[in-house]
Amino acid sequence: MAIAGGRGGGPASPATQRVYLSMIRALARQLGRDDATDTRVPRHEPGPPEALTDTDYQNLLRVPDRRTLRGKRDHALLGILGDCGLRAAELRGLRARDLRRPRANGRHHQLYVRGKGGKERAVPVPAETMKALEAWLKVHPLARGVALLDDDELFVRIGRRAHEEPLPLSSEAVYRIVRKHSLAAGIPQRLAHPHALRTYWVTHALESNVPIHEVKAHLGHSDIRTTAAYGAVRPENIGSIADVLDRRHQAARRSGRQR
Repeated sequence: MAIAGGRGGGPASPATQRVYLSMIRALARQLGRDDATDTRVPRHEPGPPEALTDTDYQNLLRVPDRRTLRGKRDHALLGILGDCGLRAAELRGLRARDLRRPRANGRHHQLYVRGKGGKERAVPVPAETMKALEAWLKVHPLARGVALLDDDELFVRIGRRAHEEPLPLSSEAVYRIVRKHSLAAGIPQRLAHPHALRTYWVTHALESNVPIHEVKAHLGHSDIRTTAAYGAVRPENIGSIADVLDRRHQAARRSGRQR
């Protein structure tokens, strides 16, 4: 049994099917239909998340035409998703007041992000991403030639006509922006979506040995097991881990001979 519900009308993921079937079972119990409660739930075998490579990501950032208004916006948007690890909904909720200057002795601007449950967290913005964001804010349709008001959205839709009032980005608009540029960069369709950029950030953070509790805080996860699910080693990195183990064994043997 395959439950539809995936984007584009395809089968939903095993995890989503489990949720739907649990709801069907609960309803069946209330109706006295024991036969429906015997429906087999597909096993969800968590594996290493597929993530963009550094080359994929750099190719993606090169796609938007930064000579245009849309190109400046899209370049900054992709950078915020990929270099800050934000959820698409968090990006859509950003206001001008959420961008703060570096703290005393700090090097990076920060975004104050409202995540799930309304929890707020501070997320540092890498220098290159900040340059892209500043380039966009200089031409932001709501800038009015001076600066954005505190409640103005950082990212807005750009109308086809100059006099059109900029509107907030919808979730579908963010998806279309990421998908369009991802496909143009040669990224597979299965990774041409906003969450792939969040996965890129967390996978590379863990592989760079950023402590998992710091990654958890950065992502706004409430359960560290959610963060740990991204930590499976990707196949292409298995060899490098073996190299590390070889060096450890060699060091241990040298230490044993010296005793």
